[in-house]
This record gives sequence, structure tokens and C-alpha cells, in this order.
Amino acid sequence: LVALGVLSLLAGGVGGLWLAAIGCFLSQAARTSLAEVELAHFLDDLPAAEVMGRPLVTIPAALRVADAVEDYFLRYDHSAFPVVEDGHTLGLITLRGVRQVPADQREHLAVADCMTPIAQVPRVEPDLPLPEVLERLRAEESQRVLVADGDSVVGIITPRDVARRVQRAEELGLDAQQTVATGRR
Repeated sequence: LVALGVLSLLAGGVGGLWLAAIGCFLSQAARTSLAEVELAHFLDDLPAAEVMGRPLVTIPAALRVADAVEDYFLRYDHSAFPVVEDGHTLGLITLRGVRQVPADQREHLAVADCMTPIAQVPRVEPDLPLPEVLERLRAEESQRVLVADGDSVVGIITPRDVARRVQRAEELGLDAQQTVATGRR
């Protein structure tokens, strides 16, 4: 259509401009559609465990919120941490949750006092395919899901983790089969 439009324009037909514009639009739409199909194929082959952030950093439930800010939120590039006690994950403390605690009360409250209970945090299994993980993120309107192997939380997945994984694979020219086969991040 683009070539036909250009030829028509060169021959003096004004309608050639419309043909060229429609051709460009269709070409771009086809490229976008192909990229989406390739991305979906790439993601189909990735289990949650291959994308989750590592290492998992947890916060003790009894830690004061002020200490959590200093020792975790300012130290690590994470906006949420699983809260643990005696090896069990009790919930998730988020930056948003900390911001809701007035600064003058952070010295007196424990992390467990302002966490989201584990029952309210979306969880997925380590072998769940990534498209299903992304669907869970959308359905829950959540910014993260915990990856749990039985009762044990082993990781967290955020949209940023997914984007970083896709970008790294593209930069290296790898497809999903190569990245899963190596077992490396």
C-alpha cells in the first residue's frame, strides 16, 4: 500500500497520500502485533521461579518500624519485604504501609503492627507460568506477588522483575528456551 500510494502520488494522484498513510499504519500495527506474539511466546516458557527477585530479603516481625526504614527500605532497592517470625512468613511490609505510620510513632511500633497479613497478599507457585503470574498481578491489582513453595515464601515478583528479565534476554539475543535451559538469571 505504501509503494502504491507513493506511485500514485508521483503520478499526480492526491489519493496516493491516503494509501501511503494507511500502508504505514498497517505496517506499524503488524510490527506491534508480531512483537506482542513474540513476547507472549517468550513468557509462556518462563516459570515464576526464573523471574522472581533474588535473594529474598525478609524483615523480623518484632523489628521497630524506624529500624526497618533505616536498615531495609533505605538500604535495599525494594519497596516491600516479607515479615517473618520463627521461620514463618506472617505478612508483607510495604513502603506505602510505612508511609501511613506517622514518623513520631515509628520508634514505638513493630513491623508486625503495620504489615499486610499473609492471607491478604497474592501468592503464586514457583512453577506457575509467567503469563498466569501477570494475570494474577492484574486481577489482584497488586504491584507484587509472593512466590511460595508450600508454606515457605521463596521470592517476590514485581512488574519491574518481569521487564528486567525480558530486557536482559533481548539484549543478549536469547529466547525463553535458552534462558530456562541454563537455569541462570
